[in-house]
Amino acid sequence: MCAERKAGLDAYIIDSGNDQESNMVEVARKELTPIMSHAIGQAAKPAVEASLNYLKSKKYFAANKVEPGFIERGIEIKSYDWAIKEADIMIGHSGFPNELQNLDKPYIMCMHGRPRSSFLLEVLGQYPIYSGYVGLNEQKRIRKFVTFWAEHNPNHELLVDANKIAFVPPMVDLDVYNPVGEKAPLMNPNKFNILIADVWREDTDPYDVVHACHIFCLKHPEARFHMFGCKPTEQLGPWRVLLGKIKMHNTIGTHVAMVQEMPSVYRAVDMVVTPHRIATRIIRESLASGIPLVAADGCPYTPYKAPVWDYERFIKEMERCYEDIKLNRDKVKARMRELAMKHFNPDNSGAAMSKVIEDTLKEWKEVGRAEIIASGQMGLDHPEVEIPEAMVIGGKS
Repeated sequence: MCAERKAGLDAYIIDSGNDQESNMVEVARKELTPIMSHAIGQAAKPAVEASLNYLKSKKYFAANKVEPGFIERGIEIKSYDWAIKEADIMIGHSGFPNELQNLDKPYIMCMHGRPRSSFLLEVLGQYPIYSGYVGLNEQKRIRKFVTFWAEHNPNHELLVDANKIAFVPPMVDLDVYNPVGEKAPLMNPNKFNILIADVWREDTDPYDVVHACHIFCLKHPEARFHMFGCKPTEQLGPWRVLLGKIKMHNTIGTHVAMVQEMPSVYRAVDMVVTPHRIATRIIRESLASGIPLVAADGCPYTPYKAPVWDYERFIKEMERCYEDIKLNRDKVKARMRELAMKHFNPDNSGAAMSKVIEDTLKEWKEVGRAEIIASGQMGLDHPEVEIPEAMVIGGKS
């Protein structure tokens, strides 16, 4: 949303007021004067304070995952009533609440990033995200499906119409994630500290990189690795056994869940390792922080990569990165930051999303709205709309 606003879209968060994260959606108005991220000053301060006070009164921060930093940068919270009356377009990620499902507006759905993860969730009897896209594709109000990972287009195209899929480059907040600033205290740090971190999902876990880091630290006693993003204690299961055994060798330091202040965590370490090859948050955030990254083979964003299942090759790549850091840490840090600025600049993402929204609104005005009415999905009688003959179900006699 910050990228969208910077690109000229007046985007807002819509809150039902009932503290349910599933009711969080985004809307955008193209006609209003945008609040640029660099122009927020005293004029916006009263509205920002009012929004903060409102959220605190609703215990919003505890119940939802919306970061207060968004509000501080001028992104306001609006009501359902505002969305129904004022919004030009609806943008969602985890579906829309009943009150906002059948409005006389076009909709854009931001797809869940990793289709295999969604597939496995459903296989395990959890959320039917994967098959749900087939139903969403039949809802003509949803004019576009946005993905931030072009690698997954072949997967998505089996579920939704290919001409509805739009790619928006993934982004990172280059101001928040940067090499300069406070460093978080690590538990049991060493001279050289390695980070494993992510919001782990069913399709990819840190099992292999944990073993690789453990072996690396045995070979290099001055090194220690740290894990962020661990599951809660009651859900650790065999991870408790694995980490417990590793801890006996003193190769692991911090092992906790994901924390709020990850920027300071990145700055506190010397290297990041990940089993991912796509631009997950760990890849984007670590590079933006200037931290060298060792990733899975095929990752296009870092010069250090190897098959995570091949511990010998992966460790050799870690050692190559380690030697580069020892040779010229500042040069490596600058290179990582350059890669983040090249691949994950929010300006590029905001411009791409802005075009998706503009194209969707244009298409809605020209044919989309009439198509929905002709299909009977609008649920309202709109005699003022002239329906092209080709769109009339069954044709004309």
